[in-house]
Amino acid sequence: MESKTELMRQLSVCDVLILDRYVPSNIAHQAGKKTGEARRELVGWIEKIEYELFGLPRPDLVVLLDTPTEVSQEFIARKAQRTYTTQAADMQESDTSYLSRVRTAYCELAAERQWAIVPVVNEQGIRSMDDITEELEKLVDSALAAKSVSTNRTN
Repeated sequence: MESKTELMRQLSVCDVLILDRYVPSNIAHQAGKKTGEARRELVGWIEKIEYELFGLPRPDLVVLLDTPTEVSQEFIARKAQRTYTTQAADMQESDTSYLSRVRTAYCELAAERQWAIVPVVNEQGIRSMDDITEELEKLVDSALAAKSVSTNRTN
């Protein structure tokens, strides 16, 4: 979804709208380039621009699919050929140090902002899609129930 107009239209007709990459993803990727106070200032600036100036809606639920960097490298290696590069991995995907910093930023943001964290890997290895999907469905159901209760209280 590349347009605020289309996003707002979808929100007006859908009970659930799932976005793969949104403001929190932008924040995490940019935050991975900074540390300490500079990171906090950058995060605040991006939130102000995206949510206040651009008027993008804040998500009701943010889920971090927490994937260790080594595992994300395995997933990247399995991707199909890209249209924007002839390489197996793009510039960011091939920089494991950057990916590690971004993962750290994601985890810190998730803790600070109470995002849900769904681990992609457990003691047995990479979790099945069905297992992850079941956990995601529970999180969405819980968020919908909480929103319903909140909406009913204001009506």
